[in-house]
Amino acid sequence: MKINRSLTLKLLAITLLSTVALAAGLVWLMAYFMNGLADAILLNLMQPIAKTAAQGVEANMHMMADRFLTIRDDSRLSSRDSSKREKQDVIDNAMSGIEFVWLGVYDGDGYLLTGSDECPRSILGTKLYALILETENLAIEDTSVGYSGLEIVMGVPVNYGGSGGTGQVACYLAGSYRYDLLSDVLSNINIGANGTAFIINQEGIVMAHRDQGKVYGAERITTSLGEGREAQDVIRLMEEGQTGSARISVTSRGGEFISFSPVRGTRWSLGILAPRTDFTDVVSDAVLTSVFVTSAALALFAISMSFFMQRALMIPLQAITEDSRKIAQGQLGQYSPALAKERKDEIGTLYAAFAKMSGAISHVISDIGHLTLAARSGALDERADASDHLGGYYLIMNGINSMLDVFCSYLNILPGALAILGDSHEIIYQNDAMKRLRDRHGALAGGTDPLGGILPSEGAAPLPGQGVESFHGDVTLTGDDGEEYNYALELRRIGGTEDEFQDGGSAPACVMLVMSDVSQLARAKKGAEAASRAKSNFLANMSHEIRTPMNAIIGMNTLAQSTDDAERKDYCLRKIGEASSHLLGVINDILDMSKIEADKFELSFANFNFERMLQKVVNVIHFRVEEKRQTLTVHLDGDIPKVLSGDDQRLAQVIANLLSNAVKFTPAEGRIDLSARCVSEEDGVYTIQVEVADDGIGISEEQQGKLFTSFEQADNRISREFGGTGLGLAISKRIVAMMGGAISVRSRPGEGSTFAFTAQMRRSEAAGPASPLPEAGRGETGAHETPNLAGYRIMLAEDVEINREIVRSFLEGTSIGLDCVENGAEAVKSFSRDPGKYDLIFMDIQMPVTDGYEAARQIRALEAPGTKTVPIVAMSANVFREDVEQCLAAGMDDHLGKPLDVDEVFDKLRKYLPEGGKGG
Repeated sequence: MKINRSLTLKLLAITLLSTVALAAGLVWLMAYFMNGLADAILLNLMQPIAKTAAQGVEANMHMMADRFLTIRDDSRLSSRDSSKREKQDVIDNAMSGIEFVWLGVYDGDGYLLTGSDECPRSILGTKLYALILETENLAIEDTSVGYSGLEIVMGVPVNYGGSGGTGQVACYLAGSYRYDLLSDVLSNINIGANGTAFIINQEGIVMAHRDQGKVYGAERITTSLGEGREAQDVIRLMEEGQTGSARISVTSRGGEFISFSPVRGTRWSLGILAPRTDFTDVVSDAVLTSVFVTSAALALFAISMSFFMQRALMIPLQAITEDSRKIAQGQLGQYSPALAKERKDEIGTLYAAFAKMSGAISHVISDIGHLTLAARSGALDERADASDHLGGYYLIMNGINSMLDVFCSYLNILPGALAILGDSHEIIYQNDAMKRLRDRHGALAGGTDPLGGILPSEGAAPLPGQGVESFHGDVTLTGDDGEEYNYALELRRIGGTEDEFQDGGSAPACVMLVMSDVSQLARAKKGAEAASRAKSNFLANMSHEIRTPMNAIIGMNTLAQSTDDAERKDYCLRKIGEASSHLLGVINDILDMSKIEADKFELSFANFNFERMLQKVVNVIHFRVEEKRQTLTVHLDGDIPKVLSGDDQRLAQVIANLLSNAVKFTPAEGRIDLSARCVSEEDGVYTIQVEVADDGIGISEEQQGKLFTSFEQADNRISREFGGTGLGLAISKRIVAMMGGAISVRSRPGEGSTFAFTAQMRRSEAAGPASPLPEAGRGETGAHETPNLAGYRIMLAEDVEINREIVRSFLEGTSIGLDCVENGAEAVKSFSRDPGKYDLIFMDIQMPVTDGYEAARQIRALEAPGTKTVPIVAMSANVFREDVEQCLAAGMDDHLGKPLDVDEVFDKLRKYLPEGGKGG
């Protein structure tokens, strides 16, 4: 027994001594290898952290860039017609968030157009401006110091027409985000007690750091890493945008670990710096402590616990290890809970907890698999019951449900109607736009589903045609309101091929149906085609309306030249005059409509006698009334003031147009009534209503809808039977609208028509004598009185001989002296020789050598008596308002439009030359 006891002691002593010796030998080896292992582990551990942090910064930068580009794509910034107020509205809406420090719109030279309060007045000369010009895309400037501290400045050019526009820069959008978007990411990175994260640019300057003083001071990273070769290599790799980890030997600090990764989409690189001593000291202490403690424990329990450990721990742990291996290989649920039932101690509890964990993992994976399969099959409305899970598993399932909800919400805001169909072509998912489309066509109210007629039959491949994965087409459906709607349809198979479907494969297959409403585009196309046809008909009518009087002019001129009969010549000349007047009316209508379409149609306001204006219109139209033996009656309300302020010529044009149409469409011996009355008066503004009624052919309701449309007549047969440009009523409608009134028609086929319009005018105190209205059947002769202008001498500057001849003929009976020159240079030369010779100058505008504008300016610039006061009257076929204003701006006093009217020429002469001759 003693021997056995002694041997047991020796064996125990040998075991203890061996354990202590082995522990002492392992202390140094374990410390050495553990330090090396710690270095490797930390370098590998820091690398994914650096990548994740860089991706976090990248995500923030992408979020900022996406937000910035979304603002850039606002049509109010890229439109040529948007106002400064509209651009400011875009800025105000964007600044309503919390992420911007300032945001502004700058012109092509970098100067501020509009923006928030803290916008710099100009970005010209800044690094951001150079980056925008260099990249022609989104430019991100390095962290800088702004009005509110550190900020991240971005800029992007905005092209006319948006991102798919012409490429011409409309303006530049620039702004800054708060530095917190970067510092928040860095503050969440914790490596060791003294570790820190930072961001540098390509020049090695610190862009972001926990110590913001380094950012404010634009400190270079070499200050933190030193000037050593290892540090320089790391800085070079970071500046080149590389990824890696390294250990830097810094004697004063015992070395540091650094891991770095580029921030995609920027010129930055993120680095994580941690002192080696934060980890190695802990590791060394832990190694030494664990070695000594383990050695003591081994020496104390090596013999006594060996057998117990074998039965109590090793066998159960081996079973748990085997089940863990199965779980790692995806063999969920293939474990036996017998050990948990047999053991009532901690090992049994551990195994029961392990089994419960495995079941929870299996449940989560099963639910995720179900959602994945359902989503792949198109059943996007499927959701898992997150309440069946606890803790983090609940968060995972709830997050997946929320992700599907967000995805479906994106589908619901799509303008296109989207549905996903199953194998039997049943709808397993539809967005809100598809629900509205089906409701529009009665499907949701129990009616026939509009999709039934355009989908393939049940049992066929879930796509029309063979061997195709998608189909595009156009369909037309009739809505509950009776309107036809046009849709662009697209079918596309997702989650499986046609071969898999036909072979009965297990891959889920469904079809995505997208229908885009193109009804407005189809209607616009029809409208454009109708407008094109209308303009084609208009051009044909214009050709007829212009060629017909031209044919009369040319024909009658030929007849006049071929006959010696004076009466026959007079007849030809009268017909030439009538045809010329008609042709001039057509040209005036075309010019008026051109000004209306160019939005340059304006009114000229002056005092006029309403009764006299009406008298002139009736006198002009009366001869045509007499030709058709019609009866024209005129009724004038006595409440209408004698003298009004307005555009009497345009008002007369509207009345003349209505009377002309009434005469044209009223048969011989018919009746026409013209009435004018005062409807109301308010604050000196009178509303006058004029009506023209006839007992002519009348107008149908369908034709009435086209009456006031440009380039259209109520019926194309009208232009063939009655003639006309089809522009008169459209012009009249615009004139009446500009006078604050409206025009309307009441008519039935065969019962005549009544056209009525209202116009607003002010009363004028400058009353003048009014002539009585003519009785029916009596009109003016139209003869003009020739003034006596003896003793006066005028100059005519005109390069066309026939125009000079016309003016000479007009002035033959006036006894006035006339000198003619053929261009502006001769006019200036002739006037400068004797400035007091001429009492008036008629100046053509378009002449060779020197035009009329320049000639007038040169005459006004002469230093001689009379050069500033001699009346200069322009004679030009350019009769638009801007043409008259250009003549006045050149120093002329008045304007005469071509073709010349003898009465208008005499009126200008009477205006500037007292009648009766010079000196009496």
